[in-house]
Amino acid sequence: MSRGSTIAFSLINNDIRSVETDVIAMKYAQSFFGADAAIAMALESAGVPTDQLRLKVGEHIMIESQRAVSASKVLFVGVPQLYEFRYQQIREFSARVLEILAVVAPQTRRLAMTLHGPNYGLDAIECASRQLDGYRDALTQGTYPSSLRSIAIIERDSSRMELLSAYFQVQFSNAPTPPDFIKQKNVWPIVFSFNEERPVLKATQITSADIPQESSGAEKATIFVAMPFAKEMRDIWTFGIYQTVRNAGFLCERMDEEVFIGDVVERMKKRIEAADFVIADLTGGESKRVSRSRVRMGPRSADGSSIQTGERQEKRKGPAFRRSGTTVHIV
Repeated sequence: MSRGSTIAFSLINNDIRSVETDVIAMKYAQSFFGADAAIAMALESAGVPTDQLRLKVGEHIMIESQRAVSASKVLFVGVPQLYEFRYQQIREFSARVLEILAVVAPQTRRLAMTLHGPNYGLDAIECASRQLDGYRDALTQGTYPSSLRSIAIIERDSSRMELLSAYFQVQFSNAPTPPDFIKQKNVWPIVFSFNEERPVLKATQITSADIPQESSGAEKATIFVAMPFAKEMRDIWTFGIYQTVRNAGFLCERMDEEVFIGDVVERMKKRIEAADFVIADLTGGESKRVSRSRVRMGPRSADGSSIQTGERQEKRKGPAFRRSGTTVHIV
C-alpha cells in the first residue's frame, strides 16, 4: 500500500557552518575542497582528526559536531575525484545521503547540504536540478529517514542564489501544494508517494564519469567557457555569459584551477575536447592558458577564430545543430 507525504525543500543563502540543522552532509572527493575543507578544519579544531574523514569511494562516517559547526551532526561520504563527479554522480550522491541517514540516523528531521558542482565548473542550474532529482529518487523509493521533514540547499554566493531561486520558482510553479503547507520565500513542497512497507536499504552506487567519454552527464549540448575568475569578472560570467548560454538551451560550464590537482592545462584541454562549443575570454592571464591548450589541440581555423578537433555528429537536447569537432569562439 502506498501513501503520500510532503517534504519542505528550501534554498538558503548562508554559510553551511552557520546553519542550524540536525545533519549537514558533505562529500570527500579524495581530497578536501571548499566547504568540505572548511567543515573538516572546524571539526579538527574540535578534536576530530581529518584522517577520519579521508574516505574511499562509497564509505561514509557520521560525526557529532562537538559544536564546531551549528549542525548537530556531520555526515561525510566518499565520492570520486572532482573531475569524475558530474551531474549523474551528484544525483546519485544526494540519493545516497538519504539512504545512509535512513539507517544511521532515522530520527533526522532537518538535512542541509551545499550545492555540488558549480565551484568546480559545472552548470549551477543543472547541478541543482540533478541534486533535487536525487532527493526525489530516494523519497519515492522510501529510502530516507522516517522522521525527515525538510531538506535545504545552502548557497553562500548571492548571485548564484538569485539564479537558483528563480529557477526553482519556475520548476515548482505548477507543483501541487498541500493545503496545510505554509508558503514562504524560497521554500517549496516536494510531494511524493511511497510504499508503506519500507524497503530494505539499497546501496546506490556513486559511479565515475570520465569527461572525454561523457561531456555533460546529460543529453544536452555543452558550452565550455575559458575565462579569468577574478571577482571583477563575476558579473560578466553570471549575466553576460551564463544566462545567455542557458537561455539558448545549452549547459554552461567553466573550470576553476584552484580545485584541481595536477596539470591544469591538461585538464582544460580535456574539457575543451569534450565540449560542443567553447567560449574563450582572453582578458588577463587566461589567454596564455587557452593558447597552450590550442597548441596541444591542433591548428587554428583559417580565420583565426575557431579550432576544430575530430569529426563527429551527435543529436542532443537543446538547439538543433550538427557537431563537427569542438568550435572555440574567441571573445
